[in-house]
Amino acid sequence: MDIDTIKKLIQEFFQEGTVTIVGSGLSLAEGIPGMWELAKELQVKVPGIPNCSVEDSLIITPGLNKYREGYSVPFDTHRAKANEEIDKAQRYIIIGYGFGDDHLETHLMQQLRAGKPSLIFTHSLSANAEKIVKECSGITAFCRVNSNDTRVLNGKGESIMSGVNLWDLHEMIKEVF
Repeated sequence: MDIDTIKKLIQEFFQEGTVTIVGSGLSLAEGIPGMWELAKELQVKVPGIPNCSVEDSLIITPGLNKYREGYSVPFDTHRAKANEEIDKAQRYIIIGYGFGDDHLETHLMQQLRAGKPSLIFTHSLSANAEKIVKECSGITAFCRVNSNDTRVLNGKGESIMSGVNLWDLHEMIKEVF
């Protein structure tokens, strides 16, 4: 894909009907010490991200109790609401998420396997994420090659975009919009 095709593809996702899923990888990449602060930062710096609301965000912090807490009040209510939004979404933007939480991914994986259009932006694709990208026809992933280049990966193959950092949200917004 050439850069103009990629820009058009990304622009199509920034509209109503898109659900944005943010993993803790973005918090680390941005040097922001937590997901709550990250949600506030995203609202300010990337106002075009659809459905990004701090008030409606579900935050389950990493740790030994993460799995148990995901099934208790209020998280079970939020998880049910998130699953409902995932099921009715037309497309997904997935940022900094490595697909390591099977217990939270049931609805998302059903939609991805059905071919629902999705973009993944991340510094590094986890082994799980790379496997999912290759298996699911609707996903295009953007990740870092080096300080100047982006790896673009989907079910058809991969390419390197030289001179652009589309995996970095700040750079992607400047480049695409």
